[in-house]
Amino acid sequence: MSERQHLHTLNYALALGLTSSIAIITLGIGSMVFNWGEGIVVLIAQCYIGYEPSIKGSLIGACWAFVDGFIAGFFISWIYNRFLKLTNS
Repeated sequence: MSERQHLHTLNYALALGLTSSIAIITLGIGSMVFNWGEGIVVLIAQCYIGYEPSIKGSLIGACWAFVDGFIAGFFISWIYNRFLKLTNS
């Protein structure tokens, strides 16, 4: 059986943080310009203080999303690597 490779924790965390930020910016600007996903923006704004369908609100939300995505990505890859060590030994 081939040995699985581990995830680079920092790179995975950065990738998930950036992906989350881009998604929140897209949702915020899309809601501002095209009125897409207004209900979702209101729901997310309950967790991300300052997030609203505007340029400024989208950037604030992107900062929150980056932090959330970074932390989640760090722990997901860390846990994955720990389980990988258990299965490879």
